[in-house]
Amino acid sequence: MRTYNLCKGGRALSIAIGTLLVSILMLLVVAFPVSATVQASTVEMRGTVVSETGAQSWDAQNFAGFFYDMKNNISTEQLHIDTTIPGADLSSLNTNRSIPEKALIYSTNPKLLQFMMNEQQNVTVDNASTYDVVGWQAEKWVAVNNVGNKLVKLVFEMEKNDKKTLTTGETWSLGAGYELTINAINARATPRQVLFTLKKDGAVIDEGIGQPPASETTADKQKAVYYKTKTILNESDSLLFTVYVVSIFSGATSDLVQFKYAWLIDESSAKEIQGSDDYGVFEVTQANTNGITMDNKNTVNLSRNSETTLMGNLKFKIADNDTLRFYPMITYTDPGTYEVRGTVADASVPTSNTTYASWNAQSFAGFFYDIKNNISTESLDLLVPLGSLQLTRTIPEKQLLYSTGKAAQQFKANDKEGVNVAGSPTYSVVGWQAEKWIAVNDSTNKIAKLAFEMDKEDKKTLRTGETWSLGSGYELTINDIYARATPRQVLFTLKKDGTVIDEGIGQLPASESTIDKQKAVYYKTKTILGESDSLLFTVYVDSIFSGATSDMVQFKYAWLIDESSAKQIQGSDEFGAFEVQTATDKVIILDNKNSINLSKNTETTLMGNMNFRIADSDILRFYPKIEYIITQTPVLTTITVSPTNATVFDGNTKTYIATTLDQNGIAIDAIVIWSSSNHSVGTIASTGVFTAVAAGTTTITAKSGDVSGTVTVTVMLPEPLLVFAITPTAGMRS
Repeated sequence: MRTYNLCKGGRALSIAIGTLLVSILMLLVVAFPVSATVQASTVEMRGTVVSETGAQSWDAQNFAGFFYDMKNNISTEQLHIDTTIPGADLSSLNTNRSIPEKALIYSTNPKLLQFMMNEQQNVTVDNASTYDVVGWQAEKWVAVNNVGNKLVKLVFEMEKNDKKTLTTGETWSLGAGYELTINAINARATPRQVLFTLKKDGAVIDEGIGQPPASETTADKQKAVYYKTKTILNESDSLLFTVYVVSIFSGATSDLVQFKYAWLIDESSAKEIQGSDDYGVFEVTQANTNGITMDNKNTVNLSRNSETTLMGNLKFKIADNDTLRFYPMITYTDPGTYEVRGTVADASVPTSNTTYASWNAQSFAGFFYDIKNNISTESLDLLVPLGSLQLTRTIPEKQLLYSTGKAAQQFKANDKEGVNVAGSPTYSVVGWQAEKWIAVNDSTNKIAKLAFEMDKEDKKTLRTGETWSLGSGYELTINDIYARATPRQVLFTLKKDGTVIDEGIGQLPASESTIDKQKAVYYKTKTILGESDSLLFTVYVDSIFSGATSDMVQFKYAWLIDESSAKQIQGSDEFGAFEVQTATDKVIILDNKNSINLSKNTETTLMGNMNFRIADSDILRFYPKIEYIITQTPVLTTITVSPTNATVFDGNTKTYIATTLDQNGIAIDAIVIWSSSNHSVGTIASTGVFTAVAAGTTTITAKSGDVSGTVTVTVMLPEPLLVFAITPTAGMRS
């Protein structure tokens, strides 16, 4: 371990590079008001890691997956291991690799949250200023009638500045099948009124009447509150929907109504949690108005290199290591925007005048972390106490420190086969701006992205002439395979964007000895960023054999960096709010060049995709975050064929058009295959041109994969020509 001691602002700071910093202080960071979003296919939110030492309990502070309301500083969920139960201490867990029955405990309880219209207009909803929220399985739920074990999903809640303007006849889709339709608006009555219908899946729930406040008095504002209650889970007068009528006014062509602070639950999602109910590994031991408690009914498996589902999307991830390490996590794959946050820096804590905020991979799930090898390198440190920031709402220049270094990571070929790559069992990784980078030739300040790395069980089998796409424009083409030579060999070409990088030769190990296995390692080095003999690519030849029709080669443990991504970090370089102070082969240290604003209800970009999010509260609260977005992959779901119900005369043609739509009704490119069900009536070409053959009816189909669209076409005989014969009569001239 390398330790660097710095003195900043009169405070000594020790930075351990290459070792996990397990500081549970708090931290902050800030910069320019821009929000970056990372495109992803999967998002993992993890909690603090349990290892030989460390947390055995999690809440919204050290597990970003749990529900947390930043504005009001509300969280309700807890998960912990009861170490007083025999076999649940860390030493026993490491030995037995299982959590004993009833030792893993999940609990949650209702907490009050203020209605937005109460906060902004000082009005109540059905005489209440608040409603109860409950974090349940890492999601926000509402307690039905404030009963902690009767839960329902909040479908829709407007932000304080949101408005919705409608005119007569318009419908407002609220989500989950709920909609509000404006029936009439009377902008000239006293008081002005709006009549509307609230529906769920087309069924009427209520015919409502609303009016705007006649003045700014609280009494008049209270009259602008509409709400609807129902009996839900046997709780009478449970709030279903509420909205505030801001104004009713005459537009250019019609009267309009403007709403704010709409709030809606989905009755169909309501559920009652009862004693002895099972949820994943848990059994409910207590469920009442005050909350829910569960423990594990059976032992919970902690086997090496596994994921154990606890309930819903909540899992434990266990490291591929002889030493037990695990953390709770939630993985998201559905389209949406997801925020991975760090521990909250809170200036209201009693010790805020002596508390300094700090984050590392343990307290900020956005930072790079390798659970197998327990590797992290990044830290973010505030060098002034939180209490002083409450008054100024500004981090002074050079008082926010970001640092990172390198850490050795074992090549998979070394881990599994005991061989080295370019003479080394390891390569160096660097966490940089919350991503994993490779230290070029072990230099921390010269980094490149890892383009491809095979998992330890992955294999790739190829024949002569086949090409393996490695990513980032790199590809490996098999030129020849000698399965009958001694030693067996493979000749291949490594290219980048079509340009040859190397003509390589690989060979199969002649035996299981380490010396012979070492000969199966191919690697390519280059001069990158001025570093000669920097590793670019390596692969292990696992086997060469004769197939039924051709010789084949099987590769494992491929590893590749993208040379085009390589960059050198130098002193005085600027990254967002930061300026580099130190950049060596061992460490990179940056601090904020200018002061950083912490104004309420804002987000500030620190650098790259890292932001600070600041609460909409008079009390200063903030945390570092990275926002990920999973986009929905368009999928063909509908094909419509036009024209419909056409009639074509025998011998004529008609062109048909297929419109292909995705799941959102948006046009999508797709290749369709045309067919006619009755070729004796008519045929259709690949271009969609139908040719009528004989009188009758046929079905035209446009198909792509399992999706198809059809129309019926009728072929008719042409009308016969009428022939008239004119015969001259007597007296007519010819």
